[in-house]
Formats: sequence, C-alpha cells, structure tokens
Amino acid sequence: MAQSNIEPNETYVGLIVDGVEGTSYVPGALTLEPLRGPRLKVPYIAPVDPRLDPNPELHNEQFGHVHRWFQDDQIPPNLVLVFEGGNACLFGTDLRQAKHPVFGGGYAQGTIAVDAIVVSRKIPDDLSLPLALSSLISEIDHLFEWAGFTGFTKTFEHHEDSTLKAMSISTSDPQSFSWHAGDATLTIKSHWEGGSSRGYGVSAGLDASALFESSFKEPTGIEGHLQIQRKLLGLLVMAYGKPTAFLKHKTTDDQFDRGAQVIHFSTFREPKEPVPKQTTARSAYPSLWDIEGEVGLERWFNKSSGWDRAINPIIGLLQRDSHSVEDVIISAMISLETMGQLLPKVEDEENTYRPGKRPKPTSTTFAMRCIMLLGNQWEQVADSPAGLARAIANNYNDIKHFDRGRYPDLRETHALGRFALTVARLTALRQASTTGITEFLQRTPEVFERTCRAFDGRRINLEAEFYTPVTPTAADDEA
Repeated sequence: MAQSNIEPNETYVGLIVDGVEGTSYVPGALTLEPLRGPRLKVPYIAPVDPRLDPNPELHNEQFGHVHRWFQDDQIPPNLVLVFEGGNACLFGTDLRQAKHPVFGGGYAQGTIAVDAIVVSRKIPDDLSLPLALSSLISEIDHLFEWAGFTGFTKTFEHHEDSTLKAMSISTSDPQSFSWHAGDATLTIKSHWEGGSSRGYGVSAGLDASALFESSFKEPTGIEGHLQIQRKLLGLLVMAYGKPTAFLKHKTTDDQFDRGAQVIHFSTFREPKEPVPKQTTARSAYPSLWDIEGEVGLERWFNKSSGWDRAINPIIGLLQRDSHSVEDVIISAMISLETMGQLLPKVEDEENTYRPGKRPKPTSTTFAMRCIMLLGNQWEQVADSPAGLARAIANNYNDIKHFDRGRYPDLRETHALGRFALTVARLTALRQASTTGITEFLQRTPEVFERTCRAFDGRRINLEAEFYTPVTPTAADDEA
C-alpha cells in the first residue's frame, strides 16, 4: 500500500509513538488547521489525585507519561503518528493547550503544535534528534513558465470533417541547471508525472512542473533550506510583481522514503490556488533567460546581504493580497533608499544633496540613482530625473510625517508609487543581470508604458510638481 500524503483540513487519527522504551502507545488526531498550522490533539485519562483515590492499585500507568507531557510540559521534541495511510513524523513539538479535570480521574486532552512533518513509512532511528535533511525539493508558483520549460507536447490528427481522430503526447527530455550559493548546491529541473485514474473508467494525462532542489553536503535543518530557497521566491516576486508561493515540498534524504512529503508550518498556508495560475503575457515579465540563466541565478543568490535587505520591503508588499496606495510608495521608497546607497554616484546628483558646509545625499539622491540606472524611462513622465525622484521622495515624506502640511493627493500617490515600485523591482533584478535587464527593457517598452498610464497624461516638472502639458493649437502655430 502506498504512503498517503497529509492534506489540509483533513484529520488523521492514529497511535502516537514517542521513541521512549517501555511507554505505551496513545491515540492522537493530526490536522493541518488553516490559520494555526499543524496540530496534534491527544486524548487520555488523567490519573486520579492519590489523596482522593481509595483504590490506587486499580489505576495503571497507561497514560501517566502523557499526563506529564501536558501537566509538566515534558512533551518529547519529536513524535510519530502511525495512521491508516502510513507514518507522520512530527518534529519540533510545542505545548499549545492542556485540558484536564481539577482532581483527575476523567477525560483530558492536550494539543501540540508541530513545526515540521515528514510523511514516510521509513522513520529515523533516533527520534530525539532534530530534523536535518540533505535535500529539500520544492514546487513554486510560476517557476515552470518562468524557466521556459515545455514538459511535453501534444499533436492531434483529425478526420476530414475536423473531428478528432487521434492525439499523441510526447514528453520532453528533462531540463535542468545547477549553481552554487555558499555550501548549498541548487538545481531547477523539469519534471512530469502521469495522472491517475479517477472514478470509473480509465483516464490518462500528464502533469508537468518545475522542481527546485537545495542540497548540502552535511544535513541541514529545514529552516536552512527554506532560507536559501526563499531567495528564488523573492526573485520570482520581483519578476512578476505578484504573490508567489511554495506549493509543496518533498525530500530524497536517506532516512525517509524517497520523495517523502515534507510540510513546514511557515509554508503550508501559502498556496492561494490549487493549481498555479498561468501568466498570459509571458514576454511582459523578465524570464530566467533574461537574467542569463544559471549565471544570473548564481549572481542573485550570492549578492550582498545589503541587497537582500533592500528588496525585503517590496517582497513583503507584493506578497500581500491587498494594500493601500500609501503602502506602495512607502515600501518602494524604503527599498529605493537602501538600493541607492549601494549604487555608485550619477551625473548631476549633487543638485539633490542637503545643503550645508558638508552637503550630503538625501532620499531624493538615492531614488535618482535607481531611476537613472534604468536609462531614459523617466522621460515618459518627467522633465528631469531629479524632479521625478524629488516628487517620489516628497510624497513619501509627506505621508510619513504628520507635520508636513497638506496630505498628498491619492491620485498622485498612486502614480508615483507605481513608478517607484517598477523602478525598485527592475533595479533589484539588475543584480542578477545588468545586460539582460537592459535588453529586456529595450525589447519590452510596455513594462513602463503600463506604469506610466497611472499619470493620466500629466508630468512632473523640475520643481517636482505635477502639471498637465498644453497641446499646441493651430492658432498657436500661426502666431
């Protein structure tokens, strides 16, 4: 019988093994709760208070160790739930709730939170050790299309009346590429698997996907794997400008079944859709090959920690389901300020310095560096890069500081925020490939054209103010 997977909102009832010799198995029910994460509920009979028990010899110690788990917070760090579909190895346990009669002798229940679950018939020899994996394989939203994989192709043969006569499916050779980041070896590879029969009759199908694997020479905690894998997640967020999620995890570590399902409390809630949504206009987003493939990936994964800090605000913004217009410009400007400090000086930036005996760069300066890094895109909405940068910085500061007078017009905040966010995303992506992103912008002008529509025909002048250009008339030409 094949090992079952654990699914959200389903309850799995079984017996709990704690790895301690001599203790009896006890019942437990495991659920992946949508808001709180993995929870293991353990029912038991609480021992009677010895002072009130007239017949203590009649009460055995079947549940004594479980009572100590919840009464004295002595839950073993790792447990195994043996259920009908297999084994769920539970790592990183923590007491969440304990309910028992005041004087014992009745029904009691404890609730345990779990950091990570590995679903495998094969279990570790020593349950006292923390979870450490040599590899973690993840499926990530949008990764398949971003990598440009094909998976398989379909060809159709028709009758003369155009009705379908035959269909053939040809799988593509697996595609993969690898790079290194510190002690980790990272690989993106294509993958396909056959669909299973559902209900009565026979069905045939293929599911194609992309897998992202992190592996270490020495087994590493799952948090270490996820920390480095989130860098690819961040890259996809920068490329698509939309939420991107881990869809599932598995491992090929020898201590578990090959391909064993892995669940972590920090990622199992992430998928918003049961199937990743396909992007219709691929060319409008920078792909893997726009950053030079694995060469760009290696640059991205080995960039300085300063750049990681710079992109965090916009990743946090874009990973949310909704946000206000003020959220956009605040997050984008925080990133632009940090990025600008990591970039070299640009021409005429001294005009944006804070005046004094020792002039210093300002938030306007740092935004201007990012704007000019992307070429002449600013010309679509502004008379100068300095004016545009100052308008963004002024709007940001007017929102942030209550004592700066008039609150910014929301239409202006919306336009400036969208432009700042696009600049921040593309400035970050240049850390993977300067040449690739430059060529992408030359080939795909609609990226900024869409952003600039928010200005609704208005422009930013040299004084960082919005104005509406006057269209010359025939009378003006005659004059």
